[in-house]
Amino acid sequence: MASLMPSRRKTYGDRWQVVRSLGEGGQAHTFLVRDLDSGNPELFVLKRLKNPRRLGRFAQEIEALRALDSERLARVVDFRPDASPAYFVTEYRGRDLTRWVMDNPLNIAERLAIFRDIVEGVAAAHSRGITHRDIKPNNIVVGDDGRACVIDFGICQIIDDDLVLTTTDEAFGNAAFAAPECFLGSDQPISAKSDVYSLGKLLLWLTTNGKHMHREDLSEAVVAAIDHTDPWVKAYVAQLVQASSVRRQMADAALLLDALDSLVRAIGPHVHPSDPTVHIVWDSTGPDGCGYPNGSHSATARPHERHEIAQAFHYVDDQGSACLAECALLVRDFRLDMTPTVRLLASCDSGPDEARVLWTGAPQSSGRPLPQVTEVVVRPEESVPLEPGSTYWVCLSVDTPGANLPWVTGWFGWEPATGILRSVGLGNLRAERGYGQPWSLSEPTGAGGSLRIAAQLSVWPGNGSACRFV
Repeated sequence: MASLMPSRRKTYGDRWQVVRSLGEGGQAHTFLVRDLDSGNPELFVLKRLKNPRRLGRFAQEIEALRALDSERLARVVDFRPDASPAYFVTEYRGRDLTRWVMDNPLNIAERLAIFRDIVEGVAAAHSRGITHRDIKPNNIVVGDDGRACVIDFGICQIIDDDLVLTTTDEAFGNAAFAAPECFLGSDQPISAKSDVYSLGKLLLWLTTNGKHMHREDLSEAVVAAIDHTDPWVKAYVAQLVQASSVRRQMADAALLLDALDSLVRAIGPHVHPSDPTVHIVWDSTGPDGCGYPNGSHSATARPHERHEIAQAFHYVDDQGSACLAECALLVRDFRLDMTPTVRLLASCDSGPDEARVLWTGAPQSSGRPLPQVTEVVVRPEESVPLEPGSTYWVCLSVDTPGANLPWVTGWFGWEPATGILRSVGLGNLRAERGYGQPWSLSEPTGAGGSLRIAAQLSVWPGNGSACRFV
């Protein structure tokens, strides 16, 4: 911990001995303290009021913290709002998030775990009608165990009591993280949604090594700065930032917590692949693997007409050439007697390139139990190369007259994430055509057809030998 100036006052309440200062602002001063009554070396944090005119706000913070019961919030162990100066004492939970991130190299999974702790703490506050209103890195602490805790409820609002300690004539919160309604002169109400906005910006800060989004402008450059090489990880994180801080779709932190858990499930195979030689290069099936069962586009076959549908995918990985290991689609009403066919085509300006059919296979049900949908897979026996930077098309058709095979739409949570996909090199296109007709292209508002593509790397990091082909 950085060297900080010593306090001139040694004890508070004849019990709390000051070890060192932890810093001060215009309204309060915090200290690392030791409990003289207990005699053990455990440390605590004492916050004393500097400005007596803010006693009401100080008492509000004590009341808020005492009302909360969560491992992700520091518990109050002593309080004296009637003392001179007023003070209260909480558990010491570690260093602030800014210092922790500087001192510890963290991978994306560790960053998301810290963020989950933060959201869990804010959700606990929201469940008791308390809005924090000043979420920023300096109001998060991380202990030696890597667990995060939310602190400093000094400008919180207890919604049930309708007690607001700041007004529209008084700005508060950090400008880089605070919601627009927190700024001077805003007539918009402060709510739990304001905290969700700040949490989205904190997520971006945490996963980009300190970058900020200017107001609600989630630029391609900021998305590209998300600290992971896998474009799908970047896209999933950016989608959550968009939902929380740009479109503001979540009313409180509990909903954000659910969405975050979905994100973690979705990126799991990308961050921790079960086989390091196989990499998922496209996956729009969603965190539960079911896509969006209520939407679909059908491949049909009639006596005199055939309708085909196709979904583009991009191999943008920087790990070199690979071979197609598995192609998986989500469909409804699947039967083998439809004689379904999956083809892999190269791409041209007009869409799927019929002159370059790279591979054709018959899909089989994976047998994995999924509600409402069937996962069908094809695993080519021959080598089907995929080149980085290239676009390919997966085409679905059926040959049995009268057959109708709905290809389920990609994860509904992606809507409208097309711009995010494009910003990380995952431009999204769908194509369809009738018999003898040219392909008609469209850009879906969501993730297009539900599709997962796994590639077998020729050489994988940490091993210079060729991979066996699955």
